[in-house]
Amino acid sequence: MKRTSWIIAAVSLLTIGVLAVVILRGRREPVCEGKRPSIWLRELEKEVQVDGRLSQTTQVAKAIQRIGANACPSLLAMLRSKDSPLKRRLVSLVHRQSFLRFDIITSDRLRARAHYAFVVLGPLTEPEVPSVVACLSDENPRARSSAANILSFIDSNGLRCVPGLIRALQDPDHEVRSSGAIALRQIDIHTKSSEFEASGSIPESRLKAAVPALKSLLNDRDLSVQTAAALALQQIGPLGSE
Repeated sequence: MKRTSWIIAAVSLLTIGVLAVVILRGRREPVCEGKRPSIWLRELEKEVQVDGRLSQTTQVAKAIQRIGANACPSLLAMLRSKDSPLKRRLVSLVHRQSFLRFDIITSDRLRARAHYAFVVLGPLTEPEVPSVVACLSDENPRARSSAANILSFIDSNGLRCVPGLIRALQDPDHEVRSSGAIALRQIDIHTKSSEFEASGSIPESRLKAAVPALKSLLNDRDLSVQTAAALALQQIGPLGSE
């Protein structure tokens, strides 16, 4: 019986692999230096795993930057990806044995790769801000959390994504609430820095609308959310401590 289960799992994995190849071949992806974005994203993931950080100056990062906004349709699909019940069962089966080696790309890994790519691309993907904001309403809390994190890197002035991030502060999932507060803090840092460079004077925060929601998180049941909210309010300045 056990052997039969492994045979079924192996056949199922092979079928999924064949289908993936067919789908990828049917999808017209932009190519850079002879490689599709999916290949560059796999290499970007490896760099982060090895170095423990994300660099925008490596060969892999520069290749993704040359692909630019053409990669966005694939990145958005990865951000919204979901594992089917069959795939989750296969992952569980593979993890419970050691004689078959399969590198199954789960939706969590796809979202991580999309996240890395959006960070590397930065403002090049700014036209996709509304699409990423829409992901804040995804049924999967991990997709919502990833979207919040991504927005702080791709919205140059933060104005278009702030309303969505304020809503994220009331999300039922604590990781989404924390990600929303962290993103708002990062946006305040970016906008103030840009305005200071342009005017030479210290600007006021544009995040006044976020202050009430951030203050309400100071009593959140999750400590990480409390901390993220406190740091965001501290960054906003006097407006956040009134």
